[in-house]
Amino acid sequence: GAIHIENKTKLVQRKAWFELIYKALPSMSFQNEFSIPIKDLKEAIGWDESKNDESLKELLYQLTSISVQWNVLEKDKEVWEANSLLAGCKIVKGSGICHYAFSPFLQKKLMNPEMYAKIDLIVSHKFKSKYALAIYCLALDYLNIKINYGEKNLSLEDLRKYLGLKEEEYKLVGDLNRWVIKPSEEEINDISDMIISIVPIIQKKKTLGFKFTMKLKEERLFLYKSQKNSI
Repeated sequence: GAIHIENKTKLVQRKAWFELIYKALPSMSFQNEFSIPIKDLKEAIGWDESKNDESLKELLYQLTSISVQWNVLEKDKEVWEANSLLAGCKIVKGSGICHYAFSPFLQKKLMNPEMYAKIDLIVSHKFKSKYALAIYCLALDYLNIKINYGEKNLSLEDLRKYLGLKEEEYKLVGDLNRWVIKPSEEEINDISDMIISIVPIIQKKKTLGFKFTMKLKEERLFLYKSQKNSI
């Protein structure tokens, strides 16, 4: 659910949010306010230190004002939930530190033991497309790391909803495949530690949706197992 949020957020917003989660996770069980150096947050989202701090403040403000529906693919059929991405944040002038907090609902959701490993995978890469990042998150959530395999079928309607596409965007399946699906598949396979395959689901010459299959690349799988065994 925490990974399957509506994709109406911009790429830089989602990158910043995942970085804030990642930094907070190790201490999330015993505190409810967290901090991160501003320079580290800028670096994580691809901004150099010369980028105006006011731009970062605006980005953080946006995260407190963006409300999203969770579990948009109804992986958990018992729970519907809506929340803001950040409950609040503050920067004391001259400190170089951003303090922030999540809502109690969200913090409880994020404390799932598997979340750290998955967020770690997300923040380790520099995605250039918000669609590639969204599809990577989808694949990661349906990946069973124990057997290093996962698959998920999505109807066109569910896929468009998940990607946050407007009604007038990529209305033709061919355009959706050419400009969103294929470039995302190529970017994920090129820059990430995951191998993903996305193929259309066709019946009677009509595309009904897409099938996603995914696995970790061997070097990342070995690293993950080594880290897990050392804990």
